[in-house]
Amino acid sequence: MSHSMLAIDDPKHLNVPSSPLTESQSAQFQAALTTLLLETISTSAWIPHAPHLGNARRSIMVTPKRLDKTLARAADASSIPSNLIITLLPSEMVLWVDPGSVCYRAGSDHAPVVAIWEDPAVQQQRLMQQQIIKQRWSQTQLSQSPPQMVGYMSPSGRSSGLSSASSSPQLSHQQFSLPQRTKVTMKMPASMGSAGNVMVN
Repeated sequence: MSHSMLAIDDPKHLNVPSSPLTESQSAQFQAALTTLLLETISTSAWIPHAPHLGNARRSIMVTPKRLDKTLARAADASSIPSNLIITLLPSEMVLWVDPGSVCYRAGSDHAPVVAIWEDPAVQQQRLMQQQIIKQRWSQTQLSQSPPQMVGYMSPSGRSSGLSSASSSPQLSHQQFSLPQRTKVTMKMPASMGSAGNVMVN
């Protein structure tokens, strides 16, 4: 836990502008923030073998309209204006403090998650999990049949995808048996000159 707290003390990880705070203010803010985070962690789940349990409660979130209450409290305890703290952080950010790791995401939900600090054992476990997921995904792709085209049938009568981008869907005679020639009888009105029937083949 102590490693997790120390990892967030260095703001260079967040690529924020140079701080206008004095060294004394910065030290006070970091001390206050560490104390508040420790209080939060002590009342939330902290399970090393299940690090994600309770991480929402331990997270710090900053949005364009809202400064996280933990940061606001730390600023207040350090006699630093909250609006000054906002200028030192990305407009959108989430920071997670979990057993064995501290990471953050700056920007939208699609932005990458960056690890500030990670225990070597946790890092190894994460890499192994990623490898397992990658292998399962590859096996799934190999075992699946080609994509199915709904509404199209192959000449054999079984559903299948198109063989190439230029192929056209085909229907067999067994599926649809259409007559080769169709006769249509049309009644011609007497007003058109010659009454009678017209056969169209």
